[in-house]
Amino acid sequence: MRSHPICWTGTDYEHRCQRPSGRRCIDCGEPAGTLWGPIWCPGCDVIRLDNVSAGFDNLTTAPAPAADESGAV
Repeated sequence: MRSHPICWTGTDYEHRCQRPSGRRCIDCGEPAGTLWGPIWCPGCDVIRLDNVSAGFDNLTTAPAPAADESGAV
């Protein structure tokens, strides 16, 4: 699933989910506020959520640790 799913139209991304919070994005200084976070602008929030998703993907696809000679992991 893509970050900000309501903002994707096929292959194009349009900022349709912005809910201005009156703050500035902590990463780039642009106006902040999305359904997913009041302190990021939509562009930085997509990057942030994609990084979180990638981290979860790595956790779920990582090989299981090998057991040692005693059978302990």
